[in-house]
Amino acid sequence: MPTNHLRVALAAGFAIALAAGCAAPLMAPTLVRDPKFNYPATEAKAVTIYTSPPAADYEVIGGVRTRVPATVPMDQVEAAVKEEAAKIGASGVVLIVKDIVTEQKVQRPVTGPQQPIGTTGGPGAGGVAALPAQTGRTEEITIRVHEKEITGVVIRFKKK
Repeated sequence: MPTNHLRVALAAGFAIALAAGCAAPLMAPTLVRDPKFNYPATEAKAVTIYTSPPAADYEVIGGVRTRVPATVPMDQVEAAVKEEAAKIGASGVVLIVKDIVTEQKVQRPVTGPQQPIGTTGGPGAGGVAALPAQTGRTEEITIRVHEKEITGVVIRFKKK
C-alpha cells in the first residue's frame, strides 16, 4: 500500500498531467433532443458544423454541450458533436466555442536537501548522484487548467 507521501505525489502528478491535457480523452458530448421532434437518424458525415446560424430555413431540434482540454483538436470535437447530432436527425450544428482557464489547488510533497543515492561514473570517478529527500510535509500549489467549453444548437433544415 502506498505511503501518504507517495499518494500525494501521485495525486499531484495526475492533476498536473490532467491540466496539461496529456492523454486526455475527448469527453462525449451531452445531447438533449427537443421532445416535439422525432426525426430518423442521419449520417454524421452529412451534418455540417456552423459558427453562425445559416441563412436557410431550419428548426432547432436539440442542443449539445461538452467540455474538453484545450489540447484536444477541434476536428475531434466536431466529429464527436456530429455523431451525437446525427442520432436525432440533424442537418447541422451551430457551435459556440469558449476558451476557459480555471485554477485548481493541489497538494505536492515538499522536498528537502538532496540525499546521495550512489556513485556515478567508473572506478575513481568519485561522482555521487543525488535526489531531493522527502520532508514529510506538503505544500499547496495552484495549477491552471485550459479547456474549451463547447455548446451547440442542433438544427434540421425544413423541406420546401
